[in-house]
Amino acid sequence: MRKSCVIGCLSFLLFFCACGEDRRVEDVVAAQAREYYDCLLRGDYESFLEGVSEVDSMPADYREQLLTNVSHFMGQQKKEHKHIERVEALKAVVDTATHQATAFLLLCFGDSVREEVAVPLIECRDGRWRMR
Repeated sequence: MRKSCVIGCLSFLLFFCACGEDRRVEDVVAAQAREYYDCLLRGDYESFLEGVSEVDSMPADYREQLLTNVSHFMGQQKKEHKHIERVEALKAVVDTATHQATAFLLLCFGDSVREEVAVPLIECRDGRWRMR
């Protein structure tokens, strides 16, 4: 009886830890996506761009165009919505088999508008999640 109880407890513990591991990956992905968007709020467009997959292999002129686009996007948000006040991570859906994920963020604007955005991410060779 005691042996089956120990085995049952160990099985439950293993199941609980396995579920916790999946949840942890989702939390990491959501937090990483939020951090990239927090860089936008701080005006740190270079750090935001570092969160894009394959950024290291981009030609310099294309990278400059992306930085310009990000700057224009933030200017447009300021004009239309009085800027983005904060970003909240809602959840993430992770496919560990394909190393892909989608993080769902809530953008809270200065004019009280709130918008949910889906941010596709991919797990890179270095183990970091980057935006696609």
